[in-house]
This record gives sequence, C-alpha cells and structure tokens, in this order.
Amino acid sequence: MKGYQAIIVGRGLAALTAAVRLTELGITDILLTGPGHGGTPSIAAINFVLPENSHNDTPMDYAEDMIEAGYGIGDRELVWDMACRSADAYALLTRMGVRFARDGDGKLIFRRLSGHRRARSLCQTDGLIGEQMVHILEEQLAQ
Repeated sequence: MKGYQAIIVGRGLAALTAAVRLTELGITDILLTGPGHGGTPSIAAINFVLPENSHNDTPMDYAEDMIEAGYGIGDRELVWDMACRSADAYALLTRMGVRFARDGDGKLIFRRLSGHRRARSLCQTDGLIGEQMVHILEEQLAQ
C-alpha cells in the first residue's frame, strides 16, 4: 500500500479546502477519500460582515441573528468566532477566485436572509456559489 503525507476523509468544502491549503504548504502526496461532495454544491449564498456593507452590520449583530435563527441552541462561542472571522473567509474565497454578484457600479450586492436583521448574504447571479467553490478547489488540486 502506498504511503501518503496526508489522508483527508471527505470531499466537501472543508476537505477540499484543507487539501488546497496542504498543497500551499508543500504537502502534495494527499489521499482524498469519501463519497461525493456532501451539501457543498448546493450552497447558494454565504453571509459575511464586511466593511463595504452599507447596512451598519457588526459581528455581534450577525452572531445574534444566527443564534436566534437556530432557536438559541447553537454554541455561542463558535457562532461568535464564525461571525468575527467572516471577513477572513470572504478574503480566502475571493483569493481562490470565487465570484460574488455585483451591481452595475461593481459594488457587492448584499441580500437579507429570512431571520436576519441586516443584509449580509452574498450570492451569484449565474449559478450556485457551492458549485463554483468545488470546481475551483478541484482545479487547484489538479495542478
């Protein structure tokens, strides 16, 4: 049996992202194993708290909306961490080449999801973001 530098179980967003990051670190002998891509291709939109959002959004508002939308059963510490790091996630996705919908002036189009007080959701107008993420990550791994 062949030895690998890393074995990643799964083929969804987290697994593909981990594999790309490992290749960036010089680890190229990677085994990705597992069925399909999970729910990743179905991701239609992602929420971010970004400075260019004109809706006066804050990580605190985002975290509170997520906890309320989850009927209060979410892990508050994890939700707070996710809200605070959402701009970092946006930066990573754009660095990878993920495109988000923009208006005629080139500004991001923020949408408000049900259960959220602020518009902070970004999507695409020509497909699902999840499909694009899987495609981009698989292309990066193929190189």
